[in-house]
Formats: sequence, structure tokens, C-alpha cells
Amino acid sequence: GFEKEQRIYSNLGSNIVTTIDNELKNNELKGRQLKNFLRWDDVIKVKPWLSNDNNGNSFLRALYGVYTAIPVRRAMDFRLMKIMKTKKYIKMKKDSKFRKFNYLLVNDKSRPTKIIVNNYKESAKRKFGKKNKNYGEYESGLPEGLKDTLQEYIREEKLHGGNFLFGLENNHNSPYGDGGFSTMLSKGIFNTFSGVPMTLNGLRSSYVSWHLPKIKTYRDKEKLAFDMGSSLDEFQKTYYKTALDPENTNSGYVTKVKKM
Repeated sequence: GFEKEQRIYSNLGSNIVTTIDNELKNNELKGRQLKNFLRWDDVIKVKPWLSNDNNGNSFLRALYGVYTAIPVRRAMDFRLMKIMKTKKYIKMKKDSKFRKFNYLLVNDKSRPTKIIVNNYKESAKRKFGKKNKNYGEYESGLPEGLKDTLQEYIREEKLHGGNFLFGLENNHNSPYGDGGFSTMLSKGIFNTFSGVPMTLNGLRSSYVSWHLPKIKTYRDKEKLAFDMGSSLDEFQKTYYKTALDPENTNSGYVTKVKKM
């Protein structure tokens, strides 16, 4: 039979998994990998480059804002986000079909007030729901600067309640696919304005590597993980990268973004 060949391929597969696991546990970015990452201090330098004078627009500023002004969540969390008046959400929130989507709540003047995230990574959602004795609904206020950015975008694009916050350009009632949404961030923003095709996972790594070393208590580290729809284990094994840690003076990281 093929028992010998099966053993060889099984061992080969096991060795590959072990190698990848060991690389993850070393939290390293090597050579070519490092070229496709921005450290967080470079990520925030991109913001001024998104001005109208530099071929930016309110859509790009809003998309950049939700992934830099608050802890970096996954693509799905904002891809499936709809705009809704706060009063309507309070009335409708108990309806289970509303939990399929996430919401940017706005007041009667279209001023954003907070985000509600119902639909996100299942393992994080279960853990968060168990701890908070709810369905895993995540709620967060927004910094005033991000409210300004989102309000400008909503008004310019004439968006209204029920529209997706970042819906298709020709139909705001339909969401982007996961790949298209992520590409807007990596290529539409970071590659275009910094020259580095920073992926969303790369952005999460950059955020975690910059902020996690500064947090001293387990409770606060766990809160940051919840704020990102993640876990401390995932932070430490997957996202934290030594080369993006600002305290690592021998990282080999070279600043890539000029100040405007």
C-alpha cells in the first residue's frame, strides 16, 4: 500500500507546522517581511498625506480613522457596519436579525456617538459575552477627532441610516467583500500614500507591538485584547513582533514614512 508514502507526507506536514509554530513563538519579522510592515509611529504619520490637496478624500480619511484612532479591529467588524440613529437602535436591538450587523450610532445631526459590534470573531465573541453576560455585544465610544472625520465623510457622501458605513461606491446598501475591503486599506491607503502595502493583520501587529509593552497589568492587557476582538494568547503568539516594539533598539526597523 501507500503506508510508507503516507508516513513521509505526515512527517513532512508535521515538521512544517512545527517550524511555523517556532517562528511564531520567536515573534520575528525577517528581511523581506519587515519591508511590508510599518511601525506604529510611521502608521500615524500617514494621516496628513490623506488630505484633499494630496489626492486624498473623506472616504480614505474615515477608513484610515477607524483603523488608527481606536484599537485596530478586524475587517469584518467595519465591513458589516451600518449607520443607525441611536433612538432606532435602542428600539430594535433586541431583534436577533439586527445582531447580524455592526453599527455606527449617530444623533439627529448625523454626529457619530459610538460603535456597536455584534458580528465579529466567534471565539472572542463567546469569551466577551460570557464575561459580560450579554450576547458578546461590544460597545465603544469614539474620540472627538474620529467623530469629526466620520461626520465629514457621512455628509459628503450623503449617507443615511441603514446604509453601510463603507458600502460599495455605487450602492451604499451593499457591503464590500472581505478581500475588496482589506485591499482598500492595504493598497488604497498604505501602499498609495506610504509605499508600503500594509495589510490589516500587519496593522494589528503594529498596534499590539507598540502598545502592549507599555501596559503593566494583566487586566489592562486583557481589556486591549477585548477592544480588538482578540485574546492575550493571540496577541503574544500571533500579533506581537519584536521588530515593531519601540523599546527594541536592535530591531533593524528603518523609518519609512516622511513627515508631511
